[in-house]
Amino acid sequence: MVLHGGPGQGVRPAGDGHFDPGLNRVILFDQRGWRRSRPDASDPGVDLATNTTRDLLADIEALLRRLSIEK
Repeated sequence: MVLHGGPGQGVRPAGDGHFDPGLNRVILFDQRGWRRSRPDASDPGVDLATNTTRDLLADIEALLRRLSIEK
């Protein structure tokens, strides 16, 4: 799983060539509110108070469960 550097940066396909998808299962996702995630942080109605480390960890755990990946 690849975590990008923070809000506003986003991830690039296949980790920008750092991984061989033929050899590795690469999971990329954008933090809530950034790039392709919804809702977009630029929306005036979005409350960034839920963009905490605890919420990010919960998002990661939910993604792992959805993909049936054990920690």
